[in-house]
Amino acid sequence: MWNSSAPIVLMIWASLLGGSPATAQTETQPAAESVETGADATERLAVPTAASRAAARKTIESLFASQLAAPDPKTQRQLAQRLQQMAAETNDDAVARYELLVLSIESAIAAGDLKLAEEGIQRIDARYKVDKEKLQLYVVGEIGRKLRNAESVAEYIQYASDVVKALVVKDQYDSANSVIESAIDTARRASQGDTVRLLVARKRDLARISKQYEASQAAFATLEQTPQDPAANRAAGEFLCFAKGDFEHGLTFLALGEDRELSELATKEIKTVESSNDQVDLADRWWNVAESRSEWEMENIRQHAIEWYRLALPELTGLSKARVEARLASIKSERTAPAAFSPVEMATLKRATAHAWRAKLRKYDLNGVRFGENGAYYYENKLHEDYRWRIEGNVIHVEPMNDRPIASVSYRFLNDGRIHVQIHKNGNLLDEGLVVPE
Repeated sequence: MWNSSAPIVLMIWASLLGGSPATAQTETQPAAESVETGADATERLAVPTAASRAAARKTIESLFASQLAAPDPKTQRQLAQRLQQMAAETNDDAVARYELLVLSIESAIAAGDLKLAEEGIQRIDARYKVDKEKLQLYVVGEIGRKLRNAESVAEYIQYASDVVKALVVKDQYDSANSVIESAIDTARRASQGDTVRLLVARKRDLARISKQYEASQAAFATLEQTPQDPAANRAAGEFLCFAKGDFEHGLTFLALGEDRELSELATKEIKTVESSNDQVDLADRWWNVAESRSEWEMENIRQHAIEWYRLALPELTGLSKARVEARLASIKSERTAPAAFSPVEMATLKRATAHAWRAKLRKYDLNGVRFGENGAYYYENKLHEDYRWRIEGNVIHVEPMNDRPIASVSYRFLNDGRIHVQIHKNGNLLDEGLVVPE
């Protein structure tokens, strides 16, 4: 029952968000109410003290006692939504707003609703000085134990992968490893053998990156004393560029490193690369470097190469243009081959290709939508060669084949039978709605 477990839950959240209850009560930070007085509404506030939170929680629990005690996911989902709405409307009590959001996340976890839990995390992170990745780590561990449905597991695995990447950026490798282990356990319970194997490979990649991090720290210490040391420069550069994808800060180290090929390549990039032919040559060479690297590093290096291909493309003509377009298309279509699909993706593909579809959006409708072979995308019953689709879990992404400023579309096949569609352009949501069979 929720009320009886409130002290335990409070200790969990105190440790996640503001230290242990004991330290939280003795810390000198002011209560969040006083911090907010006269402050900019967009300023992130300190996490409220444990004592003030406990009082706010008691009030909230008395108002929603029956809903909190309900065991069914539907009630918990509705409660999480209500608590988030109430938090948005609470502008005169920062402690109450904080605790409303905490309880909304707990209710979303109880409902097994990953998207709703993440929405709560984003809301609390926008207003308070919390550790967002710790919250996400907690959600991954709690929700993963509840999931069995294949489509829900696919969404969860993608979420866990995103959390791992964010943790690696912050060099939090133990936490990242915990997320992967939770994801492996969840995929194993859902009998998704292919996904388990992929995640185990990711875990090995992460172990290598963690070792690279340790080596890089020794390298950075060496470079403080000997800035030109070739071995230390290589170790630092490979870690930043390949493990973390931070070419902006890593190229200088690679240029001074002992690997002749990487040194030449980094030096060339640091210099101004103006002609489209030189940009393509640079991209090709990075692409070749990626071939001998681990899957994790390959993704980072290929993404860097793609940036150079896209930069060069508008100025290319003839055969060079065709070759670069084909390479970019191969990246977008490499996940459209059925042999590469996980069981969740096969289920999504089966649903997607069962009908022609009508997307009922807020502003207009898309009729005659079909997903053809090899990534071919149709709407208005016509093939649109500017687009290709790719599948990722329970989502089909429809993306432009070139760098023209046109929109992208995503179709999310939900486990309740609905299909949600969103249209984005330049990162902005243009329209959304539901999809029905024609």
